Amino acid sequence: MNYLLRIVGLLRCILKLGPWQTFKLRVLAPRMDRNFLIHARDLKKPILIRGKTSDVLMVDDIIVRRAYSGFVPTRPRRILDAGANIGLASVYWKQLFPETEIVAVEPDQENFEVLKRNTAHLEHVTLVNGGLWSKRCRLSVQYPDAQKYAIRVMEDENGIIQAHSVNSIMEERGWDWIDVVKLDVEGSEVEILSGADLGWINKIGTLIVEIHQDFAPDSARVLFKAFAEQNFHFSWRGENLVLTRNAAAVTCTH
Repeated sequence: MNYLLRIVGLLRCILKLGPWQTFKLRVLAPRMDRNFLIHARDLKKPILIRGKTSDVLMVDDIIVRRAYSGFVPTRPRRILDAGANIGLASVYWKQLFPETEIVAVEPDQENFEVLKRNTAHLEHVTLVNGGLWSKRCRLSVQYPDAQKYAIRVMEDENGIIQAHSVNSIMEERGWDWIDVVKLDVEGSEVEILSGADLGWINKIGTLIVEIHQDFAPDSARVLFKAFAEQNFHFSWRGENLVLTRNAAAVTCTH
């Protein structure tokens, strides 16, 4: 079965990227410590990735397997991409919805530099080199040697990373509503969803969140507590839990 799944995955990759780009992604990039440009057939510009890093997995997950496909509202006006990493979700969504405003938040400086490169050609994308938290404070990286897709932060008054909340981002951008909030923040969802001011939940249409129960065991508990009185539909899509506001509730609040 595993052998069959690998074949299916390879064929899917060839379909999305072509043979040469698949060879670069699957064979060269995991073995060579240098940058690669990956040309995906559906994207206008090539994606910059770093060899021998988790960037390879991110391309396969988001660009090839379309991890964020199918559960974003038609033509969302605003998306908050928290845990943007190297920008692949933002790039994917901008290809589908060119007029959408996106705020992409990424705490790791090395990831952020690649994020800038991958989104430089896109309009209406605001990049924030910081972390998403329940309040404005300072953060530091908890495990500096972690894979680049697994950067975890913690509150630290001497930290060099600026923390932002959903509320503060909305205030700074002048947003009264966010169509999609994506949280892939490696455990920080516990802090974000248990903060003192969760008023932003009343101002979003869809939440896409990856729950990290293995090292943040309170993730599910705080999530369900925060949304217990909210009118959202819950569904699993791969590794993501998707919470979509009931259509009638959207009409009433937006």
